[in-house]
Amino acid sequence: MSALYDFSARSIDGQEKSLARYRGNVVLVVNVASECGFTPQYAALKKLHERYRGKGFDLLAFPCNDFSEQEPGTDEEIRSFCTSRFGIDFDMFSKIRIVGSDPHPLYRWLQDSAVLPKPSSRLKSGLFNWVKSVMFFLKGKKIPGPGEVQWNFHKYLIDRQGRVSAAFYSETDPLDPALTGRIEKELEG
Repeated sequence: MSALYDFSARSIDGQEKSLARYRGNVVLVVNVASECGFTPQYAALKKLHERYRGKGFDLLAFPCNDFSEQEPGTDEEIRSFCTSRFGIDFDMFSKIRIVGSDPHPLYRWLQDSAVLPKPSSRLKSGLFNWVKSVMFFLKGKKIPGPGEVQWNFHKYLIDRQGRVSAAFYSETDPLDPALTGRIEKELEG
C-alpha cells in the first residue's frame, strides 16, 4: 500500500468505504476522542473543514480508545456526541485501534511513512511529553516512538497524490498557521 486511496475503512454508520473516494483531494486524517483534554479541537476542526472544504479538502476523523481509554463510547454514542456538541459534518469512521500489535492498516501505513511531526512549542510539547510518559508508565504501556501516533488528535496531512506530506502532534491546534499554511500550500500545488 503506497497511497491513502489503497485503503478502506468502516464509516461511523457501519458502511465499508474505499478511501479512493478522496482521490485528488488534500486530506487531513485525525484520530479523535470524546473525553480527552484535546476534545475541544473538534470545534477548530469544524472551522478548518468549513474554511477549505469547497477547495478540494477533506477531513477524516477516526475515533480511538488507545490513549488512556478516552473514547469509551459506541460508534452511535460518538456520532451523537460529535453532532450535538460540535455540529460535526466531516467524515467520521468507526472506532479503530491505532497502536499496539494490531493497528488499523491505514494507521500502520501512516506511522510507517517516516514523516515526523514538528512540535508546536518547546515548552508546551515538553510538558505534554512528560505527562504522556507518566500516563504510559502508570498504565504499563510502551511509550510511542517518534514516528508513531503519540496521543489523540494527532494529525496527518495527505497530498493530492495520496501521500503523507506532513504530520502534527496533538497539541497543534487545527487552526495553527503552521497547519493551515501547509494545507494551503498543498491545495495550491
